[in-house]
Amino acid sequence: MSEPPVIVIGGGAAGLSAAHELRKRGISVLLLEASDRAGGRMAGEVIGDFHVDTGAQLFSTAYTAALGLAKELHVRFDRSPVSAIATVYNSRKQKTGVMNPSAFLHPDNVRTLLSRSLFSPRGLAQFGRFARLLRKRKADFQSGDYLSLLDLDVEETCAEWCRKNVGQEFLDEFGDFAVASITLSTPERIGALNGMMMLWMAFLERQHTLRMPEYGMGYFSRRLAKACEDVTRLGAPVERVLVGDGAVRGVVTPRDGFLEARAVICATTAPAALRILPGLPGRTREFLESVRYSCCCHVVFGVDRHPLPNGHYFFMLQRKGESLLDCFLDSTVGSPLSAPEGYGCIHAYPSEEASRELIGLDDEEIKRTVLDEIRRYAPAMPEEPLFTRVYRWEEAVVLPDGGMMRRIETLRAEGFPGVRGLFLAGDYLHMIANVNGALMTGIRAADEADRYLQASSHSETSA
Repeated sequence: MSEPPVIVIGGGAAGLSAAHELRKRGISVLLLEASDRAGGRMAGEVIGDFHVDTGAQLFSTAYTAALGLAKELHVRFDRSPVSAIATVYNSRKQKTGVMNPSAFLHPDNVRTLLSRSLFSPRGLAQFGRFARLLRKRKADFQSGDYLSLLDLDVEETCAEWCRKNVGQEFLDEFGDFAVASITLSTPERIGALNGMMMLWMAFLERQHTLRMPEYGMGYFSRRLAKACEDVTRLGAPVERVLVGDGAVRGVVTPRDGFLEARAVICATTAPAALRILPGLPGRTREFLESVRYSCCCHVVFGVDRHPLPNGHYFFMLQRKGESLLDCFLDSTVGSPLSAPEGYGCIHAYPSEEASRELIGLDDEEIKRTVLDEIRRYAPAMPEEPLFTRVYRWEEAVVLPDGGMMRRIETLRAEGFPGVRGLFLAGDYLHMIANVNGALMTGIRAADEADRYLQASSHSETSA
């Protein structure tokens, strides 16, 4: 009789990276994914000649885990010389400015600053204050290790921290649109340290640049899913994880009933983990209950041209409430092979508030509403796209609150999550809730499961 495997629940970024890591170590693993395809929020689909990212999109040279996996999976990259260039629009002044998010002191950005087209003198002075504050911890921000920054993980929001330490104008003119473009939410909904790390990457980090897979994020996702195909079971939701005597025994699924496991890695969202893990200790359950997500109604249009001004990648709205959109972008500027030459793939991201209203509408209503809004700023956008896709993400991006990372580390010191043979993975366990963070938590969970199995085997042998 074969030895029971390690069961990984959830085939998103964290689950796939966990399963892939276990396979590489020669450990028997079974990945159970509830939907009919793996990838989760980093998945993609092919529509005709278009490779469409359905959720997450951006890669960076800071994504060490993602780049390492991409190299293993033979995923090639394209870096267009304008891939990081964005147009930022200020409706109050009816002006636009050219920004390069990967390097704030890029010549295009300096021209925008000197022109004062987007930023007030007071806002620029406060930006200088912000830069001086964060550069004191430059080595810590560049390390990629949030543990060195835990002293900054205070119990306040990013908005509160900005108002107290930098100024309201900085928040209005810089913070709002930068946070919205990353989290699909607002500085009021994330903790201070999470906000500082995002603003560091958006405005001060000059070492890292955007680096996109040739066919987009979805292609990377499909390659990783393909590498785990032989250990993956699709359409296999888990009803609950069974625990006995403080240790994992296996899982229960509607299709297969009880499946025995040596260990379980739960790589779902926090709400899904709560539904299938009834035996969690109180503090672990309280932590999972505290995890929040933004909501996003992600709308994608295939078009026969590049409609964004000046052929730029992003179009970002600087001021909250001036549009139902936070931003929109043409993914083919960063990944030219993801569509036929000369064609575009426009991704629109409504604000969190607008998304909650749109998400309940039918696809045609959403299409017309969002398309009309894009055409306000990009008149070259076709009135009738080649195709439209609507992706409803009720749990889009994790929004870490103030003190969240310190709480995680305290729980880890106490043996988090508190059940022998159970390991958690997911973007909510990393300070920066992006694909790289999710992949890193999956790899970490696989390593923890490996060490647990080795210790268990040693104990059995000794006995």
